[in-house]
Amino acid sequence: MDASLKTEMPGPEHWNEEDQVTIKEIQVQKKKRDRFSVFSEQGFLFGLSTETFIKHPLSSGQSLHRSDVQRILETEHRFTVQASLLQYISRRSHARKELLQKAQKKGHDTALIESILDDFEGKGWIDDQQFAESFARDKARFKSWGPQKIQQHLVQKGIERHVVDEAIAAAIPREEALQTCLQLLLKKKWYFDKTEDKFKRKQKMMAYLMQRGFTSHVCLKAIEQSLH
Repeated sequence: MDASLKTEMPGPEHWNEEDQVTIKEIQVQKKKRDRFSVFSEQGFLFGLSTETFIKHPLSSGQSLHRSDVQRILETEHRFTVQASLLQYISRRSHARKELLQKAQKKGHDTALIESILDDFEGKGWIDDQQFAESFARDKARFKSWGPQKIQQHLVQKGIERHVVDEAIAAAIPREEALQTCLQLLLKKKWYFDKTEDKFKRKQKMMAYLMQRGFTSHVCLKAIEQSLH
């Protein structure tokens, strides 16, 4: 690298409105081949991702005003936040509010995050309805959670109540909830049978099923059937 390019000039926030700078050189970064370093006569200007470079094509000899640089850096920041959010959803599905909170914890601007999430929703990359249905179905099938426990967790994730109710209704029909309760009681029969007093045994069974998130009506029905 040219020794004259090693210094770093002040950012555009320190420029006057009429200031401008001329690009001297654009280099592919050695450690990150998908990023570029942009230099002026005064030194390093800024680094850019491939996405930003495509949106704002730059070339040696090109002059940039303060507003040009600010616009480029805003685009770069947006792509940075977007890439961070895409990493989350590449690992597992997320509710919109989960992604918002994770990005906020990193100090990103809420309006920017919301704008990116709007784009994600428009492209079908996030969908609270699908997320809720998948979450409810998986927790009911693999964890034997009842509707109330599923509801609590989905509401905590920021899913709207009517969406939660629809997802639970589709994932856990009442008859299926009853069968799940009966299976749970059967698996723990050895434990409940240790309590000889029938009333206390029912109390333990009720507490166990309620902790799993089932409604009192379904719990009582399952207990009565299991004891006959």
